[in-house]
Amino acid sequence: MISPALRVARSPQLYNPVPDGCVLYLPLWHPELSGTVFNSVDDFRHTPTVTGTTWGATGRTFDGTTDIITVPDSNSLDLTTGCSIGMWIKLLDTPAQYDELLIKGIDKYEINFPSAPGSLVPRFYLTCADGAVLRDGVGLSLNTWYHLVATYDAVAGAKVYTNTASSSTTAQKGNITTDNTSLSIGGSASRKLPAIFGEIWLYNRALTAAEVLHSYNTTNWRYQ
Repeated sequence: MISPALRVARSPQLYNPVPDGCVLYLPLWHPELSGTVFNSVDDFRHTPTVTGTTWGATGRTFDGTTDIITVPDSNSLDLTTGCSIGMWIKLLDTPAQYDELLIKGIDKYEINFPSAPGSLVPRFYLTCADGAVLRDGVGLSLNTWYHLVATYDAVAGAKVYTNTASSSTTAQKGNITTDNTSLSIGGSASRKLPAIFGEIWLYNRALTAAEVLHSYNTTNWRYQ
C-alpha cells in the first residue's frame, strides 16, 4: 500500500517542473526522502545509499567530512548525446580545491570547485569523445541558496546557469563517455563538501534556457 504522501512525491509532473528526459530526481526536502532508505522520484526509481546527512524542511545537510549520497549505476545514468545537471544548493563553508557537488565515475560528468582553495566558482566538467569539456559558472556566496544548472549538447556545447543568468557556451566535443560506476552527491570518497542540497535533477538532454527559467520560477519560493 503506497502512502498518499508517497503518491504525491512520486509525481515528477507535480514537483519536477520539467519531466521530459528526467532520469533522476531527488527532492531531498520531501519527508518521504528523510530516512536512510528511499527511492528517487522519477520513472527509474533509483535506490540511493545514504551516509550521514541531516534532513530538514529545505533539504539535506552534508557535513563535508563523511556525509554523502551514492546512486547506483544504471543505464539511465549513462548520458551520451546530452545532459543537464540541476540542483538547489547552499554552501556552508569554503570548499577545498576539487571538492565536488556531484560526480559520476572518473570525471564522466561532474560539478566541482577546481580553482585554488578558497574559490567559490563552480565548474561543469565532462569527458567526451573528442576531449574534456569545461565550463565555469559565476562565483557563489556562502550561506546563500542557488539554483545551479549545467547543460551539455553534443551539437550545441556546454553552458552553466546560476539562478536566471547563464554563461557563454563552450564548443561541443562529441558524445559523453560512459562507465559503470555510481553517481555521488555531496562529494566523492576523498573530497566532500559542507552544504545543503535542496533537490537534484538529472536529464538525458540539454534543457533550454526557457526550461531552466521555468524550473527556477516554479521552485525558488522554497529557498527564500
